[in-house]
Amino acid sequence: MPDFILELARPADAQHLAEMSRDHIETGLGWHYRKEALRQLMADPDTNVVVARTAPNSPVIGFAVMSYQGFEAHLVLLAVAPAWRRRGVATALVQWHLKAARVAGAQSLAVELRADNAPARRFYAKLDFRIIQRIDKSYGGTVAALCMVKDLRVNPDAG
Repeated sequence: MPDFILELARPADAQHLAEMSRDHIETGLGWHYRKEALRQLMADPDTNVVVARTAPNSPVIGFAVMSYQGFEAHLVLLAVAPAWRRRGVATALVQWHLKAARVAGAQSLAVELRADNAPARRFYAKLDFRIIQRIDKSYGGTVAALCMVKDLRVNPDAG
């Protein structure tokens, strides 16, 4: 049994999620996902924002944001507090979103990550994501990115 719970984010979580994004995702890239941006994502009907907590109303220990567009889903943000890494939080967050994407009829889930982030690349590969593209000078022209995708179709060879 995990020692954390998953639930939809609340507007009151926005500042903490923004700080986690700044500190654990956007480091050195400028701060795009501030409190208001996170609140907008929470209010968007085509986006899910899920958080992990140790108990109801406790501080957020991890979060993931996924948006939908047609038959594709995109994992926009994923962050876990350093003290909670390698304890299944990120896997649980991604699996929650994978289930939601399948229910919504998405055929694939894509994620973009820094090309130099080997732990993230291994994490997604372990979840059967595959690299489909490298984008040099992404993230404001400063860092290369990898696009990875997971096929969500039950029988992809059937078309």
